[in-house]
Amino acid sequence: MATITLTAYVDVDGLWKPDRNPEALWYPEDDPADALYAAKMMIPLIHSGSHLGGEMLDWAGGRAYDAGLTWLRLDAWTTNTRLHDYYRKQGFRHVRTISSRVSGACFERPAQPYVNGKLKTEDA
Repeated sequence: MATITLTAYVDVDGLWKPDRNPEALWYPEDDPADALYAAKMMIPLIHSGSHLGGEMLDWAGGRAYDAGLTWLRLDAWTTNTRLHDYYRKQGFRHVRTISSRVSGACFERPAQPYVNGKLKTEDA
């Protein structure tokens, strides 16, 4: 079984406290309410290389798009550069790293439609 958790910023506002916490992941100028946040994505090793993770992220981006949001965002383990590279290959942009946080590498990519198991792009 593979899993991913999606949450709106309003659901996690108490955790990040952007107006009070100098180590906040997302700042008011990032417009945190204009994104869906992916977390706790887990895929069995047996599915490694099958693009299941990419498909799950594409699906999550589709949920953000359907909700009228601009971004799909996530944070990653600060020191896991292989994971950072993976997210970049999945179309995410590195926004910032809060080095004092264990999971402080912040990434985002635009929300896009997810139709029939594929991302719907302008080229399709």
